[in-house]
Amino acid sequence: MPLFVGNWDRIEMKKLKVVNEITNSLEKNKIFFLLNEIHKYELQLQNYDKLSLKKLISYERKWKQISQKYIKINLYGIEFVGIGETISRLFSYVVDKHKRSKNNFHVVLPTFFSGYKGGIFNNRIFDIFRNNINFVTGQNISFWKYVIIFHSNKVEISKYNQYKFRAPIVLNINVGVPLISFSNEMIRYAEKKMIDMGIKKKYVCFHAREVLTKVKNFSNYPDTSVADVNINSFRKSFEYLQDLGFCVVRMGKDERRECKIEGIIDYSKLFYDQLMDFYLIANCKFLVGSASGLTSITAFWGRPVLITNLNAFCYGFESLPTTKFDLYIPKKFYSIKDKRYLNLYEMFVISNRCDRYNERFEKEGIQVIGNTEDEILRAIKEMNDKMEGLWEETEYEIICMEKYWKIIDLWKKRHKICLTRKRYGGDGYTMMPMPICYSYIKENMYLLEVEGIK
Repeated sequence: MPLFVGNWDRIEMKKLKVVNEITNSLEKNKIFFLLNEIHKYELQLQNYDKLSLKKLISYERKWKQISQKYIKINLYGIEFVGIGETISRLFSYVVDKHKRSKNNFHVVLPTFFSGYKGGIFNNRIFDIFRNNINFVTGQNISFWKYVIIFHSNKVEISKYNQYKFRAPIVLNINVGVPLISFSNEMIRYAEKKMIDMGIKKKYVCFHAREVLTKVKNFSNYPDTSVADVNINSFRKSFEYLQDLGFCVVRMGKDERRECKIEGIIDYSKLFYDQLMDFYLIANCKFLVGSASGLTSITAFWGRPVLITNLNAFCYGFESLPTTKFDLYIPKKFYSIKDKRYLNLYEMFVISNRCDRYNERFEKEGIQVIGNTEDEILRAIKEMNDKMEGLWEETEYEIICMEKYWKIIDLWKKRHKICLTRKRYGGDGYTMMPMPICYSYIKENMYLLEVEGIK
């Protein structure tokens, strides 16, 4: 079920028209288009395998085996430019499996937009989804190039862009019930890695977003450091969880900032492994993160997430499942002109305009202030107590949370489409699908002081 319903028929007709126009254009130039897409993939893989006579004979034999079983090849392009963006699209593809014709062979081609130079960010995705998705990979890319050149009449691309935009959904996941599981081989490999890392008991994962990964993987990437988080701002939280008997694992890749907190398992710097990105999250008690791709994938593996330091409320959550324990706390927005902090509704307005870009916040005259150690600690205590069934909900908390959801609903009523989704070509409206921490609200009651909300 979509998160938005207003003008649904009109939006769907408009979307259908755009997709049809794109499809007609692609069909006219199918071979050129697909070879160009394959070439972009080769650039990312740095794989330029030439078609020798021996390979042509082998590929034709393999093609005959496929063509005898299937009428057509349905090719889908899915972007592989970030873990959050990619995983959500792949799960949408898997969910739609029952809708696809069994008479056709369905294949996903990783795609990359202009300016991206990071390659396949995590090759273990191919292994994890192996039983659900047929991929074009570095091992078989020359075969699919052969098919495009010599058998393009059998290649169907009418649904190539079906997953170009993430579909809005409402999907609540039970904690501990992943949507996809690991193979026995992966589990054996991962458990050995856990021993090597020194994880012998329950643990919590942390991730502090740094813009370095984006800068490394994109050309001329704009400054989005306003969304960054200092890993050392979690010090009190780490110590609290360690006192409760938890291991604390720092997640991430290409992290530049040194973690100066003793007793932390710094997976990002010392133990990084592509499979463990998923396995660690799938088996932690919960993830404490920030505005990054890792916080986007937790519910897919049945784990709750606490998002700290959030400053982008209006984009990125429309296609993500949630658990009943998911929570967040935002950064504060201070208006330099008005000399005051903005309430939640005003923050949503600014977030819709600025997304994660420093320059836009500067033009709006907004100072973005990160969460304090105490704010994060209180949020983590709330998260853990709620998961343990120790949290006692007060009548005042119920009143505050009712006001919070009224503010969300008011925003949705007044805004039919998120500017960022519109800018990137998507349809519809998106907004935070999870509750804010009450421990944060009660310390910042001005957030709920919105005109028209009682």
